[in-house]
Amino acid sequence: MSVRIVRSSLFLCVLCAAMVFVGRCIARGDHAQSKLVFVYGRDACPYCVRAKNLLSDKGVRYVYYDLEVTPEKAKEAFCKLESGERPTVPQVFIEKEYVGGFGALRALCETGEIWDRVS
Repeated sequence: MSVRIVRSSLFLCVLCAAMVFVGRCIARGDHAQSKLVFVYGRDACPYCVRAKNLLSDKGVRYVYYDLEVTPEKAKEAFCKLESGERPTVPQVFIEKEYVGGFGALRALCETGEIWDRVS
């Protein structure tokens, strides 16, 4: 086999591997992210765990505050609640913009709108 054929074959293998990698990144949702997501919750809360897993699976950078460990963050977490509304977790913000709970976060991730909001 000539050297030229080996080089061409090697180049094609590298090119195919790069295309597969890029395809996986796009499918996974790797995007440029300029805003952080803040999740306020409790480790014992199943919806808080789901929120963290969802963000991790989508590749979204986030900061998690466990309100059991940092109770002073509760004021930030519940600042958008209407009077009389029961405080629940998780509470999700993109920077200072209130998103809502797990259901609202899941909807953003399912539609892909999360990337518009964090870009």
